[in-house]
Amino acid sequence: MQQQILTLLAANDVIADSNSLISEAQHAQQVDAALKSLNVDEYVELQVIEVKKIELTDEGNGYAQKGTPEYQYASALEVGVVTTKEDVQAKVGDLVAKVGFAKAMKNKWVKLEADKLSVTRLAEELKDDDKVQLSAYLEQPNLDSHDKKVVDGLKKRKLLNVVSHKSYLVKKGKDFQPSRVKLETQLTADMLRTGSWQDIKFKKTNLNAAGQVTTGGHLHPLLKVRT
Repeated sequence: MQQQILTLLAANDVIADSNSLISEAQHAQQVDAALKSLNVDEYVELQVIEVKKIELTDEGNGYAQKGTPEYQYASALEVGVVTTKEDVQAKVGDLVAKVGFAKAMKNKWVKLEADKLSVTRLAEELKDDDKVQLSAYLEQPNLDSHDKKVVDGLKKRKLLNVVSHKSYLVKKGKDFQPSRVKLETQLTADMLRTGSWQDIKFKKTNLNAAGQVTTGGHLHPLLKVRT
């Protein structure tokens, strides 16, 4: 994964969104780990991209697919045809019948007959605004593309949640190379004697309180800096 990232940067200078690296073979966690490892050694520079997305709850997703309970209830009836409540309940299920009947009555989509046991559909056309709106979130989940007040209202009804998704803009770091080179963590006597240390790449160095040089968190026993 790390080599794939370096190869892409060598060819394109920038990866606009790290989400493009995610695939069936490379999961989000693997991509994230590879990027952070390269970032530590300054092969790459990462800029966070945060996008808020709408995710429907199970209930909200059900409404987006089949319609609200009142829509399902009224849709199970034929206009002008008297049907027993028991028959409607058998078609739509207990939960939809319980919730959908009251709301369909309120919308004047159906009426209760005098016997109190039968219903009749009144409305020829059923407009299910919630279904339309929830379906739109499935097609375009980015929060910025939608009316926040409407989203907040549906969130209160527990039909959706707003979730933050983070990815990265990836650029070449100051120590970028097209292939990863092993970084040494220890300066040895042999390196000093032969002079090979000049051609070796070490992990980032830090000066500790005692004036000693450390690389990658390891103390160099052979080197002390005068202060």
